[in-house]
Amino acid sequence: MDIEKLSYFAKSIADMAGVPVRIVDKKGTIAFFSNVFLKKDPYILFSDEIQKQAKDAGIYFTKDFYYFAFLRLAEGIVVIGPARHYPESPSELRRKGFLLGLEKEDADVFASSMKSIVSMPAETLLQILLMVDYALTGRKRSLKDILVSEDREKLSATRIPEGPPIENPLPHNTFLVEKTLVRIVKEGDVAAFRSLVETLPPIRPGFLSEDYLRQNQNTFIVTATLISRAAVEGGLDINVSLQLSDLYIQRAERTKDPSSILSLQVQMIQDYVSRVHALSLDGRATKLTAEVSRYLEDHLGEEVSVKTIAKALFMSESTLSHRFRKERGIPLKTFLQERKTKEAKRLLKETDRSLMEISTYLSFRSQSHFSKSFRAQTGMSPKAYRDKARIQEGKEEEEGR
Repeated sequence: MDIEKLSYFAKSIADMAGVPVRIVDKKGTIAFFSNVFLKKDPYILFSDEIQKQAKDAGIYFTKDFYYFAFLRLAEGIVVIGPARHYPESPSELRRKGFLLGLEKEDADVFASSMKSIVSMPAETLLQILLMVDYALTGRKRSLKDILVSEDREKLSATRIPEGPPIENPLPHNTFLVEKTLVRIVKEGDVAAFRSLVETLPPIRPGFLSEDYLRQNQNTFIVTATLISRAAVEGGLDINVSLQLSDLYIQRAERTKDPSSILSLQVQMIQDYVSRVHALSLDGRATKLTAEVSRYLEDHLGEEVSVKTIAKALFMSESTLSHRFRKERGIPLKTFLQERKTKEAKRLLKETDRSLMEISTYLSFRSQSHFSKSFRAQTGMSPKAYRDKARIQEGKEEEEGR
């Protein structure tokens, strides 16, 4: 099949499925099709990792719960996606646009366009891939063929031998660990979580399955259920918490390596702790502080002030300022500056965007205003912070070799 015919097929899939489809090779994108206008293709952010995938057909999951289905052909790799089970927040979508090198206005357009991509389960995206595979190659494969682990011998070695039930094969240790986890997640205690990871074993809820892989997956589900509820008590929006739990469980269910499930479990707990921590830095979450934090998370790239937040929450500025300071222990203006600075740190570390671009993206009045605010919060200039972060990153990479 030549590129022209393959492109026609790819365009048809994009039109029918409502998700972008592109044909790529090691040099870049050969053809791109989408019924949603995108200023830039988000595939760029994950192209290196997708190119590294060894299978001829499969699915790649990003850290932020997007997935791309891919099929290797002689003409190139057909990549379908990104798709997601649940829509992403506007602030995170704008950040993606910024990471792609878009200006603020274009990043807003990008975020709006991304929201128009059809949401679907990963299984649905894979079914589309299987249809493409059959139409182009004549191969008849199932989801099991695509998702099955390549290292079957390794997995079979992890199974508990057949025979009579083993008496108390995995003793419970849940009470202490669960109690500790609930407190840490509820309070968003990042430091305590780091200490927990270093000093305590993972949750062992007892013997749940004779299959070692299934045992780890079941344990993961228990943990996800536990901490998602604790996060809600800590102020995290219930819909966000439960959707996040669903997404992590879905990823664990598709993981065929027990060690990877344990790593994912730590990542999941850290994610919840960080989210609650962002809502309540002092460990005392209230409805008001959670609402203020959620509003700020969704409007980080805008000119947020006490006035705009008060209007959104149907409160007077004086009432909001007084209650927030009483409940949080710091002025609301200080909290807004801290949150903007936190986002600035992330962008300085993770991107090469200029100080002016970051300043504009975060809606500071000017670059000098951004630098002054950043220095007031951190004791150093944005450039000095970036340089220090790069040096530290280089040392860590050197130590890891």
